[in-house]
Amino acid sequence: MVRFVLSLLMILSLPAAGFSDQPDPQKWIQVDAESQIAFSVNIGDRASEGQFQTFSSDIKFDPENLSKSRILVRVDMTAIDADYQDVRNNIKTADWFDSERFPEAIFESYNIRQLTADGFQAVGNLNLKGITQQVALNFTLKEYSPPEKAVIVGQMMLKRLDFNVGQGQWKDTQFISNDVSLTVKLVAKGAGS
Repeated sequence: MVRFVLSLLMILSLPAAGFSDQPDPQKWIQVDAESQIAFSVNIGDRASEGQFQTFSSDIKFDPENLSKSRILVRVDMTAIDADYQDVRNNIKTADWFDSERFPEAIFESYNIRQLTADGFQAVGNLNLKGITQQVALNFTLKEYSPPEKAVIVGQMMLKRLDFNVGQGQWKDTQFISNDVSLTVKLVAKGAGS
C-alpha cells in the first residue's frame, strides 16, 4: 500500500514539475506607429467609424505556451477621433464615454486559446466607463517571427449599452445600433530585440 501511494505521488508530481519549468512567453513591445484600434457603429443607414488614437499594451505571447500568455491593453479615452460630426462632438461627454471621469479603458485577458492554425481567442475583462464586462478578442496571428516581430489583427464585438455608452437621447438603438465593432491591429517587436 505504501509503495502504491508513493508511486501515485510521483506520477502526480510530474506535470506540476514540468509546468513550473516552462519558461515565460516572449514579452512584446508595441510599435505605436503601426498599431491601431478602430471602432465602427451603425448610425441610421450608415456606418460611423473612428479611432482610439493613443493606447499602450503589455503583451506576453507564445502560441506554444498559451497558459502563461496574456494581453493587457490600456486605451486613452481622451484621445478619440470619429468621422461623423455628431459623434466627434459628443463622444467624450457624460452621455457617451464620459472621458473626464473615466479617462482610461482597460482590457486584460485571462484565457487565450487556439481556434485554428493561426486563429486565437483572448477572453478577458474590459473595464470601460467604470463598468467591467467579460469580452472576447478573436484574432489572427498574421506574422510571428520571435523575437523580431509579431503582428495580430483581431475583432471584438461589444454592446455599447452594457457599458452605459450612449445615454439620454442616444439610447435609442433604432437609430444608433447597440452593436459596436472594434478592430485591432497590434504590431510588436520582441523585448530586447
